[in-house]
Amino acid sequence: MAIKHKIRKNGNGDLIDVKLTSLRAIRKMCIECMGWSYSEIDGCSSPHCPLFPYRYGKTPVGYEIVDSTDLEPLVDGEDVKIDCVVSVKQKRVNGKFTK
Repeated sequence: MAIKHKIRKNGNGDLIDVKLTSLRAIRKMCIECMGWSYSEIDGCSSPHCPLFPYRYGKTPVGYEIVDSTDLEPLVDGEDVKIDCVVSVKQKRVNGKFTK
């Protein structure tokens, strides 16, 4: 599943509309982090960044696969509730999505 989103195109403040999957969003973030230089991603000096294994926009190879039910909570001992992605034509009012 992909969503439409406006992101920074370069360091000059230009914006572009893109379709993003989770992996594409990670890839775009890594490119931005490296000064919009695709070739610099190979030399990323932050191997402990949570996005590092996904920096090429692909499922990483050579990492141990673990059962996601064994993951630690993300914030202060509590699981984070994530709302579902909704159409841009909908908005949230009083905790409910409306058209």
